[in-house]
Amino acid sequence: MRNDVWKNLYLYVSKWLELQPWNDFWSGDQICVHLKKKDYYCMILGRGGDCIGVSIYEGDNGYADLCSIGIDYADETVMNYIFLEQRCLTFYVGKREDVPQSQLEIMQELGLSFSTYWPYFISLQPHFYPYEINDTQAGIMASVFRQLLIIVEQYRQNKIQVDFAKEEMIYAYYDHHWIYEARPRPAFIEKFFAIEFTDSNLIHTLANLPVSSETLAVDLCYLYGGFYKEEYDRPITGLVLIIMDISQDQILYMNLLEPECNERQICLETFSLIMKDYGKPARVLLRNPMVYGALASLCEDCDILIEASALPMIDDAVDKLNQLDSKN
Repeated sequence: MRNDVWKNLYLYVSKWLELQPWNDFWSGDQICVHLKKKDYYCMILGRGGDCIGVSIYEGDNGYADLCSIGIDYADETVMNYIFLEQRCLTFYVGKREDVPQSQLEIMQELGLSFSTYWPYFISLQPHFYPYEINDTQAGIMASVFRQLLIIVEQYRQNKIQVDFAKEEMIYAYYDHHWIYEARPRPAFIEKFFAIEFTDSNLIHTLANLPVSSETLAVDLCYLYGGFYKEEYDRPITGLVLIIMDISQDQILYMNLLEPECNERQICLETFSLIMKDYGKPARVLLRNPMVYGALASLCEDCDILIEASALPMIDDAVDKLNQLDSKN
């Protein structure tokens, strides 16, 4: 059974590489496949110099992830954060050394070999390092790819009339037989929404604190690489919350967050504690959309100016952490 799933997956992606659908679709052209009461949103990669592949996002949460990566951020650290905050299944092609060892072993069991394009499959999950897919995920990808291949053929034969430029997408679903049609894209889902701070007593306390620091910088950053912890079945990617007093060039708080943490809540609670200990800043510099969503309401209530900014001083601190990690 396991080998049948992977055999089908490799069969479909081999056909995909033959068809080269990335010449037909841009990464922003959305395709959705409805399977077993779930929507799977697909992004086709490869056109315009992108790496060749397909990313698959499940349900509304997955669609929010897909929306988030469609926003272009100038800061490389933020783009890395957005990428690692996704939850999706992705097919890539690369060199043989890019393929996870477990997938090389499956290829060997199935008697498969590739030359130019070596397919491999990874899953992305927030707070964790990109990791090889399991058998269940391979089954999902195989089912989605089966429909994507049909969609490509029908699209090329003009059997699907869709205007991607007018916010339409291709939608595939089963109703006694498979139907492939154009539909309006769902409304944009804001993944990094702002939370409203509602503790009126704490707002009053924080708003009336003396201003003791001109500027604080607050950021969430992923470290390089991954590491294993016994209680998790895949490697963790370190996510660090940093609060820095720019005026004094001093790190006030720096901590590695646990994978199951609520990032918004921790940002908000930690920032509130820093204000109690060090006073109210006149200004906060940030670049991370999750941090903005966590702090925007509180800063407005406390009359603290928020500015979007590059944070080279934070980058320096994170670089030092990465260097320490590489030596261990």
